[in-house]
Amino acid sequence: MRVYNTDDGESHLEDIEYSLAKTNHGLVAERVAVDEVILRIWHKHPDEPVFHVAKQRQFVIHLSGSAEIEASDGSTRTLETGSMLLTEDTEGKGHRIRTLEFPRMAMFVPLLAQRKTKTGLLW
Repeated sequence: MRVYNTDDGESHLEDIEYSLAKTNHGLVAERVAVDEVILRIWHKHPDEPVFHVAKQRQFVIHLSGSAEIEASDGSTRTLETGSMLLTEDTEGKGHRIRTLEFPRMAMFVPLLAQRKTKTGLLW
């Protein structure tokens, strides 16, 4: 899924799929240029979640636990173990995340390049 903002400043959630190539070893996605990977673990509830924008375009890959993401338009999705979120709402009203199950661990993968895919999305 992805969270993105529109010209009116509202953030929205969208369920997306991107194509994977079939190989002898299973399915493989195209390579994405990254500079660093950040691992974050939550063991307890932080303060009440507030709306915020993403610091940069990045993938957030949930490794354990679960959370609910809410966009400023009121839409919500659950982030389960193994789910991947593309954060693109770097401006506007933003989104907030509530942890549902601890410990929650996620890997943040900031994207270096912006390339159009066949779906028209930028990765």
